[in-house]
Order: sequence, then C-alpha cells, then structure tokens
Amino acid sequence: MRYNREQARWLPIYMRRWLAWGLLFCTLGAVADLVLASGTVARLLYAVGGLSISFNVAIAAAWVGLRGPHGAL
Repeated sequence: MRYNREQARWLPIYMRRWLAWGLLFCTLGAVADLVLASGTVARLLYAVGGLSISFNVAIAAAWVGLRGPHGAL
C-alpha cells in the first residue's frame, strides 16, 4: 500500500494525457462530422473520445483514495 501511495503522484499526469486524447478524438469527430460529412466516422471518434471521461473518473477516484488520510483505505 505504501508503494501505491508513493506512486499516486503520477496519476495526475495520466489524467492530463487521457484528457488530451479525449479532446483530440472529439475534435477529430467534429471535423469528420462538419467537414467530411461522415456521420459513421464521427460517431466512432466521439465514442473513443467519450471513453476518456470514464478513464479520468476512475483515475481521479484512485488518486483521491490513495492521497487521502492513511486510515481511509
């Protein structure tokens, strides 16, 4: 558990990476929808971008749990 608490400092970096990937895929989805008029490709890109939200929520929950008071876990 101590090792996990020490390594929790890296979790915000992963959250920023997932946020960047999510924004990239949502932007690509908007381009595919508006410029290319390809609804199928846009839906796929939006879905992949939306997955980043669930990953960020899971990482944030782990980070809060690991950075909280030592008796919380």
